[in-house]
Amino acid sequence: MADAFGAWQPLTGRGVAAFADASFARALIFHLAAAMLCSGMAGWALYRTWVPAVDRAVERLPESGGGIQSGRFSWPGPDSQVLGETPQFGIAVNPTGLSAPGQVADLQLELMPDELHISGLAGHIALPYPEPLRIALDRVGGRAGWQAWNWVIVLAVVISAGITLLVSGWILAAVLTIPAWLMAHLANRDLGLVGAGQICLVAWIPGALLLIAGLWGYSWNWLRLTGFAGCFLGQYLIWLAWIGWAVGARPAQTRSEPRNPFRP
Repeated sequence: MADAFGAWQPLTGRGVAAFADASFARALIFHLAAAMLCSGMAGWALYRTWVPAVDRAVERLPESGGGIQSGRFSWPGPDSQVLGETPQFGIAVNPTGLSAPGQVADLQLELMPDELHISGLAGHIALPYPEPLRIALDRVGGRAGWQAWNWVIVLAVVISAGITLLVSGWILAAVLTIPAWLMAHLANRDLGLVGAGQICLVAWIPGALLLIAGLWGYSWNWLRLTGFAGCFLGQYLIWLAWIGWAVGARPAQTRSEPRNPFRP
């Protein structure tokens, strides 16, 4: 089997299998690099799809009279309208709650008199406004607040996505370690428990590349939300497939002949 120096290419089953002979630090670094790429792409997708919708919505805020206070949404005028929209994300207001503004985006936030509606392809949920919440939705204050916080929000998404991918990856790799080790044992493959854990950690990287491709396609509107969801679920199928491929690529376990006690 390839030595530790050969553990550098995690895109094939044989390449992933080589990480069983490498150090745990090397497997961790490769997994960390993939998680950072995914989280960075998530921030880029957010910047390309959601931020422009909010930019347009802020420019269409009223001069005064709009806001959320004491659990109620107020707006100058009764007409419902979409303030800002991209194919992926939209923001709308419905001051009376009687006439729907319509929806084109995959996900839309609709400000209703007593609650916030979040509508998507899977349905919608309604969230009441917290009583202590106070937000002034006027053009001057809204523009200043959004310009001050938009990059902070994008950075928070990047950091949160990176931490989520790392923690969930470690947990799932730990869960899959024993099944991978048992598979190798039944298939008579040379693989210890620690090596199985490193294979399970690195085998996520090919699936992460599919997730990155899905985020890239979503950010350029080549994929809609359903297509991205398929990439998100597909990463786990690839993960499992690459674990099986890597286990099968391990060398056969050599079994020593039992010593004959009657031979000198």
